[in-house]
Amino acid sequence: MVDLAARHLAQLGIKVGAYGCGLYKEFPSDKHDPLGLLTDPICAQFQRKETPNVHVIVETLPGKKRDAETGELVVVPLDQELVKENAMFKYFYASVPDGNSTQFFPQNLIGFAKAGRRVWEAYHL
Repeated sequence: MVDLAARHLAQLGIKVGAYGCGLYKEFPSDKHDPLGLLTDPICAQFQRKETPNVHVIVETLPGKKRDAETGELVVVPLDQELVKENAMFKYFYASVPDGNSTQFFPQNLIGFAKAGRRVWEAYHL
């Protein structure tokens, strides 16, 4: 289902990825955290104990602009304050205790991603 939603969203310029907490040997789970929600640093940063959960992550990348005089592409360095602000942005889908598996139907994931984009754009007005 995620693959179907991802294909559709790619046509809208929205990238989708999936990650499983505690599934990678670099971040093994332990007996106190069998799902890896707290021991896996990627999952721990979101402070969400329900699994699975879906959320928007904003990736901040350096851009390029064309130099007016030379016509060459020049890298525009990232503003670290903007990177920090973007890292603080959080937008979550309903957690598992409040929903069911039908929430992961493609149309629901597509709607969530589109809404996340709107929230992101409004966040920066």
